[in-house]
Amino acid sequence: MVAIYDNDRLGRDAEVKVAKDFRYQMRLCGVQVYSVNQPIILRDPEEYKDDPYYDEGVILQESLHDWQSSSTVLKFRRRSIEGKLERVRGGRMINTPPYGYRLEPARDNKGELILDKRGKVIMKRVVSEKEMEVVRRIYAHYVYDGKSMNEIRDTLNFEGIKPQKAYAWERASISRILKNPTYCGYLVYNKVKRRKRPDGSIDWGKNKKSDWVVVQPKETEHEAIINEELFDAAQRVREAKVSQGSSAVNSQYLWSGFLKCGVCGSTMYHIKSPSRSLDKETGKMVKINDYHGYVCGRWSRFKDTDKNYVNVKDVEDAVFGDIKRLADDEEVLKSFLGQRERQKMVDKQELLERKRKVLNGIKSRDRRQFRAYEVGAISLEKYQEYQEELRGEAERLAADVKELERAVSEGIEKQSLKELFVRTVSNFEDVLKSRDIRKQKQFLWAIIRDVIIKNGEIKIDYRID
Repeated sequence: MVAIYDNDRLGRDAEVKVAKDFRYQMRLCGVQVYSVNQPIILRDPEEYKDDPYYDEGVILQESLHDWQSSSTVLKFRRRSIEGKLERVRGGRMINTPPYGYRLEPARDNKGELILDKRGKVIMKRVVSEKEMEVVRRIYAHYVYDGKSMNEIRDTLNFEGIKPQKAYAWERASISRILKNPTYCGYLVYNKVKRRKRPDGSIDWGKNKKSDWVVVQPKETEHEAIINEELFDAAQRVREAKVSQGSSAVNSQYLWSGFLKCGVCGSTMYHIKSPSRSLDKETGKMVKINDYHGYVCGRWSRFKDTDKNYVNVKDVEDAVFGDIKRLADDEEVLKSFLGQRERQKMVDKQELLERKRKVLNGIKSRDRRQFRAYEVGAISLEKYQEYQEELRGEAERLAADVKELERAVSEGIEKQSLKELFVRTVSNFEDVLKSRDIRKQKQFLWAIIRDVIIKNGEIKIDYRID
């Protein structure tokens, strides 16, 4: 005999396969399963071995308990997810705070501890002063100093700075910090989906952006460690290293990584050609200066396409000239910013909040009607009819909320790109005068995807197009 505390300890999967398989294996071995909370009359071991399926009532009872356990677990999971979403929308983290933050008991204005409904102390996430400086250093090294994640990791380990849990820093730890929007005040939830396969392994995936829950900095409980501009700059560096390669990002040449061949689509690479002239006194060819340009990478390697070449000065004149036109033309900037689209986005956000409020109030409306039924104010049929109406209304509202969340999320992303374009272009003159190649590259990453070169024509692919 095998004794268990409760039948729900055997398995809690949605299909009840684990419990069924366990009971089947036990019956093959002639072993009876006895539950303390759901007791049954045990049979003689020898009789049980001869016919473990004799008592159909016990088999039915076990099946009912297994299905009940599965249903309870599924309800618990749904309630848990709903509770997490409610906390996130309220601006609170639900996981262990990342490096740079720590847990601290929440207190009211009188300094007394704040308790939840169960009498448990509510913890809030606050900035850790010591770790905050490390986070800022990581961003500064990556964005301003041009260090790679491996170099930052080595620097921190050499200085003896410890991470939150591990013994030493890893590249993955640096990467997580550099791409976590929590550090600039945002709160993002539901980016990743987790599904359990029948074999017990975990299937990880990324949800669509429309399914993400994004809470703006002003609505979150935690304080930002870095500003949004620095975080955006770090994302541009990461994106550029993925699309252009680290060598192009760290190159001393401004346009490396930006230029694309319009004939074959390959990346164009920098070349330097010396300019020579005849020295009349010596009669020899002497070097005067160097011509800098870019040539199609595929032609350079295989010679199976057109030689697509462009001079650096032509690129600078075309790109900087077009950006200056935008910077000097206020009407063009206004069209990029899209004032009418911005107002539409505000209207959608307000509508989304109203629908969320109505959706959250459906449960309380249902409770009021149930109390009315309990005291005899309405009949059972009337209450059931009202429940059907509420269920239909909740489904419609949930669909509307999901659609509005998707629209708002996409709109915020587009609007932020336009506003970043305007802020960046307004600093054009200062960046150009600085003669700082890295600063100029960051400026170009913010507003330009690629510069397409084809048959002498130069086309600029802006990020907001």
